[in-house]
Amino acid sequence: MEDEEDELTEKEKCYMEKKKAEWSKAKVTAGRERKRVSAYGSGARNGFLPLASNRWVESMSCAFGSRIWNLDTYNYVAPFDVRGYTLMATVGQDETKSCFDRAMDMVTVPPKVKFPFSGDGVSLPRMSVMDGTKCSSADPSVSIKGPMRPQNPAPMPELKRIWNMGKPYVKCRCVTFGRDDCGKGPAWFDHLLWFIFRDLDILFPDAPSLKAKVWLMLGLLEGSWRPLVLWSIIFNYMREAMMVLVKKVMTDPTLTAETVLNEVQGAENKMFKEVAKLLLPNKYLKKTTGKRQRPDVTASSSKRLQEDAHTSLDAFMESSPQSTPATDQPEKDLTSSVNDQDSSWTACWSPTWPPCWSRCR
Repeated sequence: MEDEEDELTEKEKCYMEKKKAEWSKAKVTAGRERKRVSAYGSGARNGFLPLASNRWVESMSCAFGSRIWNLDTYNYVAPFDVRGYTLMATVGQDETKSCFDRAMDMVTVPPKVKFPFSGDGVSLPRMSVMDGTKCSSADPSVSIKGPMRPQNPAPMPELKRIWNMGKPYVKCRCVTFGRDDCGKGPAWFDHLLWFIFRDLDILFPDAPSLKAKVWLMLGLLEGSWRPLVLWSIIFNYMREAMMVLVKKVMTDPTLTAETVLNEVQGAENKMFKEVAKLLLPNKYLKKTTGKRQRPDVTASSSKRLQEDAHTSLDAFMESSPQSTPATDQPEKDLTSSVNDQDSSWTACWSPTWPPCWSRCR
């Protein structure tokens, strides 16, 4: 009698079989995910590939007191996207379109901006408020990271130049005032801005309330510091283009500066052409010709290749994995149509104006 009561009904048996199949499928999926992350290896977030999402940078920077420059690479941008900048500084659609056009033409400087930028008398805080190791002199200036190659390019300065060309940075004026270069800078403007928003007392220590501090900060971005916001918007568009091409190279490491632009909307624009040359210089591509491609790159082999490479660019070209990193945001693909409703990702911007801001989360 007990045996009959313990027997499962057909409905119960079907349900158990269904759940076991789901568990088995989940186990296989988890195993594939572990292999995918392992194959991606140290390229996930290294000094050359700042692929982390804004959400990841935001959460990780909290552990460092919002000091993004203390993360594992100096090339991350602050978690402000174009929409964030336009909201903070009340940037209209016409100005945003102008920034977009300038980015596509590789014109990194907003109009009517004098160098070095000093905020019309409303200076940025001392760099030492960000980091005690930086310069403590008052009234730092802002300039743009230029395309000039360093005289003796070491791997990291070379990569910093590539990833941050056109990015506004803050630097002390020790040399301008006739003193020796203190060597305690510079710092990216967006990193400084992110740090200031964490503690508005840096700029407004005697403000009566948090509301007053926020209103003053937004008024500053809309007024005296507005050119820096426009600057940052231009750079964000350029960084988007770089990420599109880099992810294509990760999928196919044999691509060159010419072939990587195939099927990319807006590839005829100067920005895409210049970015392709920066990311895929011929002197590095020649070193990979005639070498047998490896279909699978494990974490250990990726690390070994990077240690043997002369520069980080060599390591990137030789050890680029075939898979994409596990991030909390879908991969951006500008090659897909912004009108394609079946795509899991709608491009943040397309090479034609106006850009489409809708995205799947």
